[in-house]
Amino acid sequence: MLQLVCERSGDDKLPKKRLKHEATDSRKCGCMFMLCGYLSRKTNDWRLNILNGVHNHEMKSILKGHMLAGRIYV
Repeated sequence: MLQLVCERSGDDKLPKKRLKHEATDSRKCGCMFMLCGYLSRKTNDWRLNILNGVHNHEMKSILKGHMLAGRIYV
């Protein structure tokens, strides 16, 4: 089983110690978007189930400079 969630899912955590910059914010906003993928044993194909297909935040139209999009190699 493979579970895919939004990078903004969950709640922000309070730091254990004082940070250098007080203005640091978390991107977490409790987004409930979730997909689950299952590998079929009979056909050896992946099946994708959408558990919650709605984001509770605006989507960026441009991914230039995005932290995770920069890791994708073409």
